[in-house]
Amino acid sequence: METWNVLNALSVLTVALLAALPTAESIHCYECNSKVSSDCKDLVKQFNESAHYVKCEVSPDGLQPFCRKRVFKVLSTEDERVVRTCSYHRHKNPCYSVDDDDHVEEVCQCDTDGCNSAPSRTLLPSLTLLGTLLLRLCFI
Repeated sequence: METWNVLNALSVLTVALLAALPTAESIHCYECNSKVSSDCKDLVKQFNESAHYVKCEVSPDGLQPFCRKRVFKVLSTEDERVVRTCSYHRHKNPCYSVDDDDHVEEVCQCDTDGCNSAPSRTLLPSLTLLGTLLLRLCFI
């Protein structure tokens, strides 16, 4: 009977230790380049219906993945290219710009499944405009 209690205690301890270990979470991002796949430029959030929607794995050195979207505009031709990737090395800002001699680059990084798709249209700009107009009408 005493052996049974020891085994139960060891089982509970093992489960508790395993539960305390950090777990690696994966994220799904879109991976594509509009130079190769024209549908990458205006990609809408389709999740697993898109061939570009992939599971990003933890890197071999343990870095957690996140999604990144880069929009390149070539200054001499005004050509635009969109590159969506799983990434591992973060910039300090969620969105930032890079100016180079021949192109401008807008980069955004995010942490939810499919977040590097094209921005979805929201009602916020319309609601802001409506709110501003109502305030003007009330105070005129």
